[in-house]
Amino acid sequence: MKRIVAAIALTLAACGGESPTSSTVTDPSDAPQTPDVVENCSMPLAAPNPAESPAWQLNPIGPLVDVTCNWQHYQPAAESCVKLDGIEYAPGGTGPLTDGTDPACAFSGFAPEDTGLYRFAFDIPILCPGCRRMFIDFDRIPADAPPLYYAHGHAYYRISSLNPFYTVEPIAHSPNTKNFFNDKLVSPPGTPVETLIGAADTHDMAYVTDTVHFIHTAIQGAHYIGPWYVNRDGERIHGVYLDVDFGDAQPLGMPSFDKFFYEAGYDSGQLSCLDNGSPMTTDADLLYGGCVDRPGGSIDAYDPFQ
Repeated sequence: MKRIVAAIALTLAACGGESPTSSTVTDPSDAPQTPDVVENCSMPLAAPNPAESPAWQLNPIGPLVDVTCNWQHYQPAAESCVKLDGIEYAPGGTGPLTDGTDPACAFSGFAPEDTGLYRFAFDIPILCPGCRRMFIDFDRIPADAPPLYYAHGHAYYRISSLNPFYTVEPIAHSPNTKNFFNDKLVSPPGTPVETLIGAADTHDMAYVTDTVHFIHTAIQGAHYIGPWYVNRDGERIHGVYLDVDFGDAQPLGMPSFDKFFYEAGYDSGQLSCLDNGSPMTTDADLLYGGCVDRPGGSIDAYDPFQ
């Protein structure tokens, strides 16, 4: 059903009709402002996901947490820096690099002598009305996480539900994760392709990130992938967030249909990902593509209608 809705949106855009995701290519500052205090900000847990099994790991990239009550703490800084350290085989280069003397890099916690820093600056919208900020907490991946059970690098994940009415605007997430709309090699700005991909990503709610390495390719736009980003107070937030929109969603009447959680494929750190065979190729990246060899999902699931 989710893909049917996305297909309808794509068809409307292709035929020149007004797409329900047309706001994805407008200035985020035009969006309605969210109050500092969100009423009914806590959301109860739904039934947990099935028990852990050899084929399905629980919380492989950390737990999924509703942080709507404290969404401001997770709002990214307008400008900040990260140190690129992943092996990048993509064309186009990493883009202009700077060092720790850059004010944005100093704000991000780097020392003046630090080099190889990527500085980015772009608009990330605040929490939208009717949305909840859902955070995947990388800090709660055990520091001594054994291979197999937790991500050791690349991770692909998506918000999953049988309810087709949940959406995430393509730019409504932290800067250290990305979808196809954010990849400007795939969706060139101002083109019909960007509109089509934005419509699809709004409903697919699928992303890539990395729990270990920072990687950026200039030709693909401002977003990067990596284990943390900097908030407006200069704190490093270890994890990723998505602003899931339930404002226009309709309940299907059954918690098992209305609940949502994340599903993920990830690099387990084992030799089943061939790029883990050598320190020179560990978590090797090509256009934000990397090896994943294990599936899993969040233990906790949420029902916004409970």
